[in-house]
Amino acid sequence: MSVTDIPSIDLGEHPETRTGLRTATVLSVLWVVAIRIALVSIIDDPVHPITYVGVMGGIVGAAAMQGVIRWRDLGYSPATHLWSKYVADGEPPEFVRQGVYLNLLYGAIAGGVYPRLFHSLGFGGDLFAALPGSLISGLAFGALAFLFAMALVIVGVIDMDVDVKRIGMVLGLHLLYGVVLGFVVGIWPRF
Repeated sequence: MSVTDIPSIDLGEHPETRTGLRTATVLSVLWVVAIRIALVSIIDDPVHPITYVGVMGGIVGAAAMQGVIRWRDLGYSPATHLWSKYVADGEPPEFVRQGVYLNLLYGAIAGGVYPRLFHSLGFGGDLFAALPGSLISGLAFGALAFLFAMALVIVGVIDMDVDVKRIGMVLGLHLLYGVVLGFVVGIWPRF
């Protein structure tokens, strides 16, 4: 067998690779930024640069969640289950790539909401856009994301076995997301 007989693999199609993760990250950023820019004329609210930092922090946080899920072999992410249940017709193992992309997209959207939420609640930029306050607000945001995910479990959108161990794992993953998001936003130069 020669080198030319080995089938080529498009690394961009496989989220398990760095190239695939980069591709999904770039697509997520582009989607979120394009949608937000398109909404500027509708909601009459210009985009603040910290929103873009939040989007990037959200993607990094979601990638950290995915990394822990794979490292600890925790099964498939809820995003993979959502894709297999609502978008496609099949089992989660068939849609890992789509689940990773969907998780990164959720993380990007939530990351863009993070600074807007705290600003709307009347908190100053020192709390959510600068260390160490951004770590605390990031933890709070991760806890809110966890409560939102649990609400989706309760109403049946997400299928998940509800036991103490699984709930603790999901809480830990969302808190990790929040800390990473807060860290990325907090280390970014102030605008």
